[in-house]
Amino acid sequence: DGWGKRGYNWEYTVSMQHQLRDRVSVSGGYFRRWFGNQTFTDDLRYDKSSYDGPFCITAPQDVNLPGGGGYQVCNLYDLKLGLQNLTPNSLVRLSSDFGGETNIYQGIDFNVTSRFQNGAFLQAGIGAVSRTFNNCNLQNAGYDPIITTVPLVTLQTEVYADGSRGCAREYPYRPDMKLLGSYPLAYGVQLSATYQFNHGVQTGGAGPSVLGTWAIPAASFVNPATIGSTLGRALNPANATKTVELIREGLNYGDQNLNQLDLKLSKRFNLSRYRVRVDADLYNAFNSNWPYTLNANFSTAATSAWPRPTNVLTGRMFKLGGQFDF
Repeated sequence: DGWGKRGYNWEYTVSMQHQLRDRVSVSGGYFRRWFGNQTFTDDLRYDKSSYDGPFCITAPQDVNLPGGGGYQVCNLYDLKLGLQNLTPNSLVRLSSDFGGETNIYQGIDFNVTSRFQNGAFLQAGIGAVSRTFNNCNLQNAGYDPIITTVPLVTLQTEVYADGSRGCAREYPYRPDMKLLGSYPLAYGVQLSATYQFNHGVQTGGAGPSVLGTWAIPAASFVNPATIGSTLGRALNPANATKTVELIREGLNYGDQNLNQLDLKLSKRFNLSRYRVRVDADLYNAFNSNWPYTLNANFSTAATSAWPRPTNVLTGRMFKLGGQFDF
């Protein structure tokens, strides 16, 4: 990562293709990218001595939280009383001034392609990507690591019960499989199909995962026992809420997987010098209700929408279409 920390972007790519037999080939590849030259906003009003902490809160009991909730989330900070009205004074700096950040994106893919003498075609492929982020060095950069009014990056520094940290985010490899092919039927009719499998949801920033962002009201800190707070005082009056990520990013992709099958029938007609094609499409034949994204805003209220789907795959749909060439 050293080159990336000094401001360079690097990418390595390796790919190969090999013919197994007539009309059958395999291919595969790997890529790895390092991103550098990151910047952040250094809030010169404050340093680490400007904050009380670290302190902990206790996650509420909820069946959708890891282990059902009830665990501690620690390494939280709050601005000391009386320091909330200082005149803003910020400076954009390179992350490398504080040890740099790690931002790595890598992936693999494997494909098999086969063409048959009757005109049929089949291709199968599996791909997977992973991401690694680590900006823990910026905790010493001189601005509030939890709540700040002018950050270019939002840094989460939570430490969870298993010892993992919110500033070191790992998104493991996630499989994505696709099958596509076509087959000629009688009377010049062509059957085509596409199938896709994807693991988990898409919720997230740079990487997908199930999130639980809890905006704890300042009133909850008046009676710290209600949230298991070890801060020892009320929240700084400048903050109406304290935002805490209850689930480490990349920990869980959820149990909703995409299983999507699309089918098409096509027939061509030649009318003198004109050509006509008629298509019949069946989209999402399995009528999958896979959620792209889930509500990430955790709440203990009875009206909470966490973690309900906010966008789902369009239901089964049949379409007729055509094309006229002249």
